Formats: sequence, C-alpha cells, structure tokens
Amino acid sequence: MVVLASALFNSQRLWRQTVGSTDSKQQLRRAQVALERDFQLAGSSFGISQVGPQQGPGFSGDAIWFLSPEKGSSGEVDRKFNGAPRYQRNVLYYLSIPNGDSCAGGLGPSGYDDRCPHKVLVRKVIDSGAATLPGDDATEEQLMTAAQITPYLTRPNGMSVANMNSEPDVKLVSQAARELLWFRVQNNPAPLQFELRASNVIRARKEIALGSTSLYNSPLTSELRLTLAPPNP
Repeated sequence: MVVLASALFNSQRLWRQTVGSTDSKQQLRRAQVALERDFQLAGSSFGISQVGPQQGPGFSGDAIWFLSPEKGSSGEVDRKFNGAPRYQRNVLYYLSIPNGDSCAGGLGPSGYDDRCPHKVLVRKVIDSGAATLPGDDATEEQLMTAAQITPYLTRPNGMSVANMNSEPDVKLVSQAARELLWFRVQNNPAPLQFELRASNVIRARKEIALGSTSLYNSPLTSELRLTLAPPNP
C-alpha cells in the first residue's frame, strides 16, 4: 500500500507539472500568434500605457494600441489609390485581472503585479469617432490618445469578456490569452519589445501561497519575449 500510495503521489505530481506547463506555454503561444497577426497590418504609430492598479498595489500590466486597415474580421484590407493602407480602426491589447479574482496582489519589478497568474490578455477593436468610409481619406481613423483609451481598460468577468461588447464603439472583443502573469511592452530601444510570462497554475496551487507570492522568477513560470516592428509607414 505504501508503494502504491507513493506511485500515485508521484504520478499526480508529474501530471500537475506536465499539464500545467503545457497549458501555460499554449497561452503564451496564443498571445504570440494574435500579436504577430495584427502587427502584419499595423501602422507605425502606436500608444503604450500602464493598466491599473486594479487589485493590490501593482500595475496589472501594459496596454498597447495601434491602427489597422483591416475591414471587419475578414482579413480584407482597405487601401488608398496610391496603395497605402487606409486605417479603419484602433486595435487594443491589455492585461487585466478578472473581476472576482481572489489574488491579494503585490509589487514586483518596476511596480507591476507579479503575484496573480489569472490575468486575461484582452483584445478590442475600436472604431472611434465618425465612421471610416471606404474611398474617403478624410474619414480615416486616427490613433486614439491615452485619455481616450483609459475608459476601455475594463476588467473581464472571470475569464469571459462578453461584458465588454456593449462598450461604446467596440466592434469586436476577444480573449487573446488567459491565465497570464505578465505583459510588458517597451519601445526603447525600437522596435517594440514584448515580455510575457505565464505560470503553471495547477502546480502552483499545491506548492505556494498562490496570489500572494512572487512568480516572476519562479521555476513554475514560462517566459516569452517578442520583437515586433509595424511594417506600414
């Protein structure tokens, strides 16, 4: 019985390590695919700001937004007569702690929270101001200011972003990735540098005081670094 109990314990520990690690890496990959796809069309102008604090003393993460010439979600791009992109909408990515999350939070590197591994990377498509009309350069979408973006940095209900669909001028909202710990964006030096981290939540629940212990440099955490440069002038 002792041998069987030991084998069962070891198999459960291996399952937590394997499943949790695989899921965290899958979420980082989801975020990478979404960002790389959008930046293939993005304009060279962009905005970056901090999110929060939403829960606890630290910032939840960063927000980045940029212009896109994509019409709807079909992948079709609107262009001017000279072939240059005609920008239709602002695309916003930001990291947020879900409403109802139980993490206490805390200050990590540079004043950002590094305790809560349940954050959601939200993607919003916003058509601000007057409607952008195909063939009419005067109605081309302009990059939103940080003050205009701030009201859109809302929190999801759990892992669901459905509550954001009714926000003014939001045309599409989706969960780019879930259960992330970290999302930072820097543009000095150029091009844009992204740092994302996700933790093995299943294993962390068993081994640490989840939500009140730093996970930034933990062996439970996987890291992804991206360098992206908008191609359009």
